[in-house]
Amino acid sequence: RKTTFARNGFGDNWFIGAGAGASMYFGPNDQHASFLDRMTVNPLFMVGKWFNPYLGARLVAQGGKIHSFDGNEAQRMYSMTHVNAHVDFMFNVTNYFLKYDQNRLYNFIPTVGIGYDRRSSRAFFKGRGFNGPTFNASLLNTFRINDRLSFFAEVGGFIVENRFDKGPKGKTHWNGIMNGNAVLILNVGKVGFTEAVLMDENL
Repeated sequence: RKTTFARNGFGDNWFIGAGAGASMYFGPNDQHASFLDRMTVNPLFMVGKWFNPYLGARLVAQGGKIHSFDGNEAQRMYSMTHVNAHVDFMFNVTNYFLKYDQNRLYNFIPTVGIGYDRRSSRAFFKGRGFNGPTFNASLLNTFRINDRLSFFAEVGGFIVENRFDKGPKGKTHWNGIMNGNAVLILNVGKVGFTEAVLMDENL
């Protein structure tokens, strides 16, 4: 039977984070380009809350330059600017299958969410571009520094309609963007959860 925890107050177990990551677009002809030409570095910001030791949610915004290519030898490169904002649900696998430990060094946390992407033809929000939904997923590997600070390495990404691409659209309706992020997290408010002591175990 899973442990019962005391109710989490609204101001408890919030976190904010900032970092950066390498991004790569996966379109119909991008495989012909070199790895370094495809990769860009984009900043990332987030805010979130843990509702209990197993479940949480976060709001993430990440964006910057992204590249796509055309031609059998990637002769043409399209440089685009975009921002992806998404809401994710987080599931702490480590806390769920092992006994909850606030001081555990490592936690494994998959996420799934939905978002919205704005791609501009020139600078942010300038010129004609693309607006559309995204479907996001990632794997978080978190490392505790102390009660207030933690670090995580994340591998994930999202799928987006092929209208996002300034180059050839290809035959598939959805293309993808992969991110590898490094983020520093600051815990805000009360940190951690307390096991509830029930007067009647049948409750």
